[in-house]
Amino acid sequence: MKLVLSALAAACALAATSSAHAYVLKKTPSGGVVHWNATEATLLVDRSVDQAERRARDAIQRAADAWNAQDAQAPRIRVAPADTAHDPGFDKVNAIFYRRAFAPAGTAIAVTVVSYEQAGGTILDADIVLTGRYAYSASDDVERDHYDLVHVVGHEQGHWLGLGDENQLPGVLMFSATKSGKTLLRAPSDDDLAGVSAIYEGRTPTPPASATTGCSAAGTGYNAAGLGSVLFGLGLVLGARRRRGTWLAVSMLGAVTLGGPSGGTSARAATTEDATMAAEAAHADALDAVVVGRTSSWEGGLLRTEVQARPASCAAPCDREVHFQMWGGERDGIAQDVGEESVPEPGLPVRLARGTWGVRLAR
Repeated sequence: MKLVLSALAAACALAATSSAHAYVLKKTPSGGVVHWNATEATLLVDRSVDQAERRARDAIQRAADAWNAQDAQAPRIRVAPADTAHDPGFDKVNAIFYRRAFAPAGTAIAVTVVSYEQAGGTILDADIVLTGRYAYSASDDVERDHYDLVHVVGHEQGHWLGLGDENQLPGVLMFSATKSGKTLLRAPSDDDLAGVSAIYEGRTPTPPASATTGCSAAGTGYNAAGLGSVLFGLGLVLGARRRRGTWLAVSMLGAVTLGGPSGGTSARAATTEDATMAAEAAHADALDAVVVGRTSSWEGGLLRTEVQARPASCAAPCDREVHFQMWGGERDGIAQDVGEESVPEPGLPVRLARGTWGVRLAR
């Protein structure tokens, strides 16, 4: 799927894998399935959603009803008004928000932030954020240049339940692109339902908890063609799409720096190798590297991770590192995914797209 990316970014880290079906499941860093351990989970509607569309609350309920009406073993989505103000992020309060500006969403039309037990994959908190970059419509006849809000929310509720984006079948709710000016699929397809069954079939959930248990760039194509489309999530594959353990792409928060292992500058003088690497970085379509470390920290209820990667063209022993930041990560036994990206683990290759990063040679 070809995308037009805004300033920063670059590429994909699907924490999900597919089976013989087309559906994709969100996975933990160790490969487990991300899931709710409950028969019902409450999604609180923040007052901010009224700014998205005057019928936004009705659209949210309609989307939840579509999931609840299906004969699947997924937890029931209970929609309720939020009595107090919250912010997106881990606070054990599941909510749906509207934000005119939400940095972790980048250029996404919507994003779901899922926080779960790092070891077992049990969801602890899941929030949906509708962004203010696009106009929404809850009408049965979606207006031109507006996006079907029932469809968008239903798609994000699929992430909320543990499904990932599907990139091959445009006829499913979890397809990764949506299109303006059209009323689209507003209920899960058979493939979507097969996905939630794969997550929850055979599980013995606990009774319903209290109400406080808690997608990207503007695109040039819908189903790889046509204007007026956007993608859910934040991921983009550079080159052939592969699954876990191969090429990943990363959505960065700032310019990448090429420096010493500490992230600072090196004391030695620039060498011919430095100049060669700089020239390659300036003209290559992508910079290939391997992740060598990462550090996550909390910013409110959101995790932000600094990733250190070593350029593949740097021969061992190598004292050069590429540093970039991503939303999400792992800390204190909690893993957090922002959209469809997971922070790449040490040892995994990453590819940074041309034009999305800046290179500074260490001196």
